[in-house]
Amino acid sequence: MKKTILDGNDFFKLFSYGASEVISNRDKLNKINVFPVADGDTGNNLVFTLNSVLDYAQVKDSVYETLKSMAEASLSGARGNSGVIFAQYIAGLASETKGKASIMLHDFANASKNSAYGLYNALSNPVEGTMLTVIKDWSNYIVDNHKNYDSFDDLFEESVGYASKSLDNTKEQLEILKKNDVVDSGAKGFVLFLEGALRYLHGEVLPEIKRFSLSDLSSSHDSLTHEESSYRYCTECIIKGNLPSTDVVKETLIAYGDSLIVAGIDKYMIHQIPLNITVGEDSYLDKVSISSEDFYEYMKSSPIYPNSSLPNEIQIKEKLEFLSQNYENIIIINVSSKLSGTHSAMLKASKELIDYGYPIKVIDSKLNSAAQGLLVLHAAKMADSGSTMEEITDYLNDKIPKSEIYVALNTFRNALNSGRLPKIVGKIGIFFRLRPIISIDREGNGSAFSVAFSKTTLINKILKLVNQKNQQSKISSYCIVHSGDLDTANSFAKEVTNILGYEPEYICEISSVTALHAGERAVAIGFIR
Repeated sequence: MKKTILDGNDFFKLFSYGASEVISNRDKLNKINVFPVADGDTGNNLVFTLNSVLDYAQVKDSVYETLKSMAEASLSGARGNSGVIFAQYIAGLASETKGKASIMLHDFANASKNSAYGLYNALSNPVEGTMLTVIKDWSNYIVDNHKNYDSFDDLFEESVGYASKSLDNTKEQLEILKKNDVVDSGAKGFVLFLEGALRYLHGEVLPEIKRFSLSDLSSSHDSLTHEESSYRYCTECIIKGNLPSTDVVKETLIAYGDSLIVAGIDKYMIHQIPLNITVGEDSYLDKVSISSEDFYEYMKSSPIYPNSSLPNEIQIKEKLEFLSQNYENIIIINVSSKLSGTHSAMLKASKELIDYGYPIKVIDSKLNSAAQGLLVLHAAKMADSGSTMEEITDYLNDKIPKSEIYVALNTFRNALNSGRLPKIVGKIGIFFRLRPIISIDREGNGSAFSVAFSKTTLINKILKLVNQKNQQSKISSYCIVHSGDLDTANSFAKEVTNILGYEPEYICEISSVTALHAGERAVAIGFIR
């Protein structure tokens, strides 16, 4: 019997069928992911988001109560741009059906259109030729044509074809898609979702929903081990007090769990929102729930290259709300907006507090890793010494264009796998076994600065460059970072100290998200002039 009305149970079943189709095509979505960055994670991000709804939403008879629960679950579990957009769409449907026990065709059509246009208002930089466009086009179609159909079955039967045409047109709307001869990955995911929903309306049996996990994907790889844990929960906390070292913390807490990570003692109360790292279907919080050693092993052994995604909107807003209740003002120094959507997400999440009059400055560092961290350190020192928010902001705006980073990589492979370098550049580098120096230009874009056949030659090139830069304009501060190669980092620091006449602000290991792009045994210098 064709459906002319949907209640909460019906809608969740329709969603489950749609999710199943997306999840089954995860790898295909990853492979065609070239925008905004060719990092092959759109399928993963959609799967995480959809699975969050399947696992945690509470199904009620009321369509509004069901959608409300689905919205909460999707927003909490949203990963990446595609996941956040899909979660926002579900949240929009919930908002537009408030108080309704069930919906008819016109209810759903209007709710979908309003939700689609709400997506454009929710994003600071909406781009046509993406999932946004297909959701909007499909919603406009069902609003304009729902009166021509008697049931959801007939409406979806015709409208899915229209959505497919909109999907095909994304090639003409984004040059990067046309160049690679692919459609937008997130948009493709939405069309797959509609096709799955149509299977429900056709009365087909729901196929078993695949569950991807690292253990499932790598069961034939002996290099990976799987241990049973007596401790089932991950706990994060901030310890305040005069503690002499991280070793003291480790010695005190190690007996209370089987996996302890102490990120450091924060003298200046610098707060971070960890990015998400995904390996297969497993998700970790960078620098919180995964160690560098484990992550390097995953990079070498996992059949699926790890990737990263932004914190979801709820995580960001919760952190900002906490900070606003404990501090007089907030300065946010983000990784380059050309390398990550973090800056855009922070701008969006900060707007509500700013509108209420709370003082927040959101700054695009146009840098990453060592150079970004150095700016954060100096800003924190200024705050600690009593500098005002305006003084710190002026300092940052002055020093950002005078800050640089140079990274000596062991291989092009990781930067290629993570989508941070053009494929042709990476493949040539790998073929000739070259090692690159990676830097960031004035606009915040990553670039290959130089190459060599040995790491020693790379480091010597950076040392020569540091000397030249210092002669042009004195380097006032620098730091050294590495990915699992402390010995080389220490040796490198001594050479730089001989050139500049003073020691680095710090030597430390980079985060797993940064190592995702740099690879293991990379060494870098960040400096300010």
